[in-house]
Amino acid sequence: MSMRNFSLALSGGLMLALPVAVRAQHHDVSPYSMGGRVYTNGATHDGTVYPGERVFGYDFGELPAGVNEALDPGFFFPESYETDFNSTDMPNGLSFAFNVLSPLQVWNGSSFDVVSNGDFINLETGLDGPVSVTGGSGFQAGFNVLTFLRDGNDEDAHISSTLFDSTVSPPVPTGVYLVELQITAPGRIASDPIFVVYNYGETEVVHDEAIEFVQSAIPEPASLGLLAMALPFVGRRRR
Repeated sequence: MSMRNFSLALSGGLMLALPVAVRAQHHDVSPYSMGGRVYTNGATHDGTVYPGERVFGYDFGELPAGVNEALDPGFFFPESYETDFNSTDMPNGLSFAFNVLSPLQVWNGSSFDVVSNGDFINLETGLDGPVSVTGGSGFQAGFNVLTFLRDGNDEDAHISSTLFDSTVSPPVPTGVYLVELQITAPGRIASDPIFVVYNYGETEVVHDEAIEFVQSAIPEPASLGLLAMALPFVGRRRR
């Protein structure tokens, strides 16, 4: 789905299965490979997994980051994936990366518009990036974010997202911003798009409205049916 005309692409969209507060708030992206394709779950650091999640909400300004910085999105493999997935689908050392698919967009109160005032978001780590998502950018290759290891441990990594205005300063207006990504792994078909919805100084009510709008645009992925049959990890916590 092209996000350049996101406000037009939402008619007739389907809501994801779980409610907004459960589906999108501060979960890490938890990618996996099955049958030669990459899919995404949400996950929290206590080992809870939310199957099929594709919309992720974060806030700029949470400590220890600066007012215009978020130490998200995070990427997380719970240790349980070592038994949930076979070594063909998820071999030791399989690396996952991201691509940016579309321009930066901002919430207008009822839909998202492509940013036109020069605001942009840099995605980077201490070693990789920045990848700058602007109102004029399109597809951009990102970088590796996490490697799956069969070592009996969780795996966790976070990208730093920093919001700037055209003068490379923190923006003055508040806003909710949207970035569209896909997750890739070598030799696999890339994931369906995932959507990162950042809150910069708006209320959580406004943030949730924007998240719900994005959720309503995307159908429940077919992979959820496969997971329900094959994997008993819906809502599972690490023992």
